[in-house]
Amino acid sequence: MNKSILLIDDEEIIRKTLDRDLKEAGYVVCTEPSGEDGVNCFQRKLHDLVIVDLIMEGMGGLDTIKEIQKIRPDSKTIILTGYGTRESAIEALRIGVSDYLIKPFDRMELLEKVYELLNPNSKLESESSLG
Repeated sequence: MNKSILLIDDEEIIRKTLDRDLKEAGYVVCTEPSGEDGVNCFQRKLHDLVIVDLIMEGMGGLDTIKEIQKIRPDSKTIILTGYGTRESAIEALRIGVSDYLIKPFDRMELLEKVYELLNPNSKLESESSLG
């Protein structure tokens, strides 16, 4: 079964680009333009990973993640932001965000982080097969 990812970003170009990249990598992707829509989508389907923009109109990224964690406390989440500060990074880590990427980011780096979060034992399996 393919892993599902919920992508929440108010920038349409980011949603379209990452939607395409993630689908090409074999993931099932749902995109939403706001935190409120993202939380509603997550209530309907518990996605394996949530990628959220930090700064959005209405409900921001950290509040969105807090609401998602109320639904599923062990949710894996990645924050994307063009406005990263030390304070927002510390707050993200404090609430249990899995990773934090500053825009513009390398799309391959994001795909690698997604893979690592969704396949936490893959490194151990490949190392154990060596020998």
